[in-house]
Amino acid sequence: MRGRHSGRSLRHFVVAMAGTLLLVFAWSGDGHAWSVNLLLNEGFEDGNDHWGSWAYWGEPDPHPSASAVMSDARSGSWSMRVGTATGGRSQTVVKPRPGATYKVGAWGKVSAPGELGWVGIEAYDIYGTKTQAAVEFTSTSYEYKEVEFTAPSTVNVMRVYTWKNDGPGYLYADDVVLQGPDLTYSPGSTTYYVDSVGGSDGYLGTSPSAAWETLDKVNSVVFGAGDQILLKAGCAWTGKLDPYGSGADGNPIIVDMYDSGAKPLIDGQGLVPAPFRLYNQEHWEVSNLELTNYHPSHVTTRYGALVAAEDFSVLHHLHVKDLYVHDVNGLNDDGNKANGGIVYELRGLGTETWWDDVLIEGCTIERVDRSGIWVHSWSWDRSYSVGEGPYWVPSYNVVIRGNFVDDVAGDGIVPCECVAPLVEYNVVKDCNKRSGRYCVAIWPWNCDDAVFQYNEAYLSRTTRDGEGFDSDWFSSNTIIQYNYSHDNEGGFCLVCANGTYENNGIHGYNDGTIVRYNISQNDQTRAFHIAGPITNTYIYSNTIYINPGMDSDPIIHTSWGGYADNTHFYNNIFYNLGSGGYDFASSTNNVFDYNVFYGNHPPGEPAEPNKITSDPRLVAPGSAGIGRDTCDGYTLLPDSPCLDSGLAISGNGGMDYWGNPVPSGSAADRGAHEYPQFPDVLLGHWAFVEIGFCVLAEVVRGYPDGLYRPGDAVNRDQMAVYISRAVAGGDDYVPDFAGTPSFPDVPEEFWALDYVEYAAAQNIVAGYDDGLYHPEYEVTRDQMAVYVARAMVAPSGEAALSDYVPADPRNFPDVPDTFWAYRHVEYCVENGVVQGYEDGYYHPEIVVTRDQMAVYICRAFDLPA
Repeated sequence: MRGRHSGRSLRHFVVAMAGTLLLVFAWSGDGHAWSVNLLLNEGFEDGNDHWGSWAYWGEPDPHPSASAVMSDARSGSWSMRVGTATGGRSQTVVKPRPGATYKVGAWGKVSAPGELGWVGIEAYDIYGTKTQAAVEFTSTSYEYKEVEFTAPSTVNVMRVYTWKNDGPGYLYADDVVLQGPDLTYSPGSTTYYVDSVGGSDGYLGTSPSAAWETLDKVNSVVFGAGDQILLKAGCAWTGKLDPYGSGADGNPIIVDMYDSGAKPLIDGQGLVPAPFRLYNQEHWEVSNLELTNYHPSHVTTRYGALVAAEDFSVLHHLHVKDLYVHDVNGLNDDGNKANGGIVYELRGLGTETWWDDVLIEGCTIERVDRSGIWVHSWSWDRSYSVGEGPYWVPSYNVVIRGNFVDDVAGDGIVPCECVAPLVEYNVVKDCNKRSGRYCVAIWPWNCDDAVFQYNEAYLSRTTRDGEGFDSDWFSSNTIIQYNYSHDNEGGFCLVCANGTYENNGIHGYNDGTIVRYNISQNDQTRAFHIAGPITNTYIYSNTIYINPGMDSDPIIHTSWGGYADNTHFYNNIFYNLGSGGYDFASSTNNVFDYNVFYGNHPPGEPAEPNKITSDPRLVAPGSAGIGRDTCDGYTLLPDSPCLDSGLAISGNGGMDYWGNPVPSGSAADRGAHEYPQFPDVLLGHWAFVEIGFCVLAEVVRGYPDGLYRPGDAVNRDQMAVYISRAVAGGDDYVPDFAGTPSFPDVPEEFWALDYVEYAAAQNIVAGYDDGLYHPEYEVTRDQMAVYVARAMVAPSGEAALSDYVPADPRNFPDVPDTFWAYRHVEYCVENGVVQGYEDGYYHPEIVVTRDQMAVYICRAFDLPA
C-alpha cells in the first residue's frame, strides 16, 4: 500500500465504495484512524485516462506544463511531471468535513539542484479566506514527506495540489495520498431515524426510539442501496446534511421525514455552502426538507440544495421533491449565476460528466439570491471539439415540474447543457428583483430540444430582459407552449442569440425555436423581443392582450451581433389596446400570415394577405388573474371570425392551450384557443353558433363519444336539465337535491333528479295526472313553449302567465286562443324565441330536436349574456 507512514503497520482494513472513490480505512500504530486513499489516480498509473481528476478549479486548460509521464516514476510506470513554467495541478477533495484533520503525503523530487517544488493542501472557507499546508521538495532523489492540515469550520472548497516555481527543470511527484477521518458503513436496505430533540448519536439510529441526534452523525456514514434517512417532522438542525454513498439502479437512497408536522429544518446560517449537498453521488431521492442559508452580514456563493459532480462520468437518478428552500443570500453577479435555491452543477473538465435522470418536483423556493433552480455544466462550449477545452457535454432526462419560485434576485428556472429537458407546471413570480442583471423567469441556455409547457410566469422585474420566457443562445429546437405570461416588466418572450460570441469559427446561435399556444396578458415593454442572429423561428397560435394605456410593443427586433432571419408569425391574435408598435430593424425574411391585429393599428403593423382586423370575439379578454386556469376569457366565442380561418401547420403539437384537439373543425382557428367543434356540428351548421353559446353557458354538452347528435329528439328529462341550467346560470349553480323525490319514476339514483326537482321548484315543470314525471316522453313544440315561457318568468312560473294577453297575437290556425298552450306559444313568439313555419302554422305536435332546443334557449336567455 502506497503513501503510509514509514515504520507504521496497518492492522485492519475496511473497503467500500462511495461514488467512484475507493475508501480504504487503516488504523495506524498510534491508534488514530485514517482513511486511505481519498485521491483518484494518486500514483498516476491510469495515465491520461484519469488525468482530468488533476485539474485546477474552473480552468479549461489547466497548466499544460504539468502532465502524466511514463518516466521518472517512484513506483510503477507513471509519475506527474510539473514544469518548466510556474504552475501545477490540483484535485478537489470530495465532501471536506469542517474542522476535520487531514494528512497529505507524497513522494517527490526535482530534476536539478536549485529547483523547488511542493505538494500540499489548501482550503477556502465561505468568506474566501485561504489556508494551506505543504511539503517542499529540493532533492534530486525521491523522498517521502507528509503534512497534517485541519479544515476550516466553514470550509467551502479544499484541494490537494502540486506546484513548481518558474525554472528550467521539473518537479516529479508520485504516490500522493490524502488521508482523512474515518467513516462507518451501512450494510444497505436499512432505515435510519434522526431526531434533534429525543435522539442520541450513541444510539443505533434504526428506530424512532433509538434515533440519532445530529447531522454530523449522519455525515459520518457511507450509505448504500436501499437505505433510508428519515428526519423527524418539526425538528431543526444547524449546519448541513452532507452524507456519503450512492444507491443502485432501482434501489435508491431515500431522504425524507417521518411523523406528522412541519418539514424538518436544516439552517446553514450562511456558514456552509449548502444545508443539503450531494457530491459525486447517484441514485438518491430527497423529499420534504426545509432548507435555509442566510448570513446577515456576509454574502458569498451559497445554495439551499446543491447536487454536484466532478470528473465522474454519468450520474443517474438524482431526484429532489417537495423541498422548501428559502432565504439564501448568495452572490448576485453574472460570474456565478448557479447559486441560490436548488442547483445541479457539473464541475471539472477532465472526464466527461453528465446527469441522466434528474427530477426537481413540487418544491417551493422563496427569497433566494441569485437563481431559483439552475442546472448546468462547466462543459458548455460548442465551439470546441472533444479534448480541446470545455466542449459541450449535455445531460439527459432532466425534468423540472410543479415548482413554485418566488422573490428571486435573478433568474427563476434555467436548465443548461441538456438534451430535451422538460420544464412544466411551474409558477415563477418576482424574478430579477435584486441582481440588476439580464434575467428571465423561465428559459434554457445551451440546450437542444427543450420543452417549456404549462408554466406561469409573472412580475419579472426590469427591462434588462425581464421577460416571462426566453429561448436563449446556443439552443436548438426549443418549444415554448401552453404557458401563461402576465405583468412582466420586460415582456412575454425573448428569443435571442449572442452573435458577438466567436470561438473556432463558431458564433452564438439560436435555431428552430417554436412559440405556440401561449397567452400573454399585460406584459410590459414588448410582447416578443427578437434579439441577435436567431434563425428559423416559428411563433404561432398565441394570444397577446395589451391593456388600454400601456405602451407595450407587440414585436421588436434588436441587434446582438446581428439580426434575426426567417422568423414566422402565423395564427396569432394581437389584441392591442395600447399605444405600442412594431420595430423590425434590420431583420430579414419575416413572414406574417393569418394573424389578427385588433385595436390599435400603429404604423409598421405587418401587412399580410389574410389578416383579420375585426374583433376576434373572445369571451372576456383581459379578465385573467393569477393561475393558468383563469384564462378562459381568452377562449373564442362561437361567432368569432377566428374559427376555421387559420393556417394549417403540420407538427403543431396536436392541442391548444386548453387541451382541445387541433384542428377541431375543417381548419385551424387563430389564437391560443381551438374552438371545440362537435364532429356532427361543424361551422356552417344552421345552429352552430347557438349550440356553441349553450355549451359555453354550461346548458348543454355532448355525448361521451364526442358527438352532439343535433337531430335527436329531446326527452322530458333532458329538457329539465337544459332549462334548469339556463335558469340557474350554469351547471354548477343547480343545487343538489336533498329530500324525498317528487316523482316515483325519478328516484334518488336517477341521473337527472337534481334538475327535475329544481325545475319543479321553479314552477317550470309538473307531473302527469298519474303522479309520474315520465322522463322518457319526447318534448313537442307546444310543450317546449310551456317550459320555456315558464322558465323566462321563473320562479313565478304559470302564475305569472295566467293573465298574459299578447299585444300582437300571431293567431296560428293550429294554436287558437282555446289551445291549452296558447298563452305560452304567443309569449315565446312575442319575445323572439320561436316562430311559425312557412305554411303559417305553428305545428305544436312536432318533436323538438337538440339543435332546435339550443336555439330556443339562446333566444330565451339572451345567450351569451
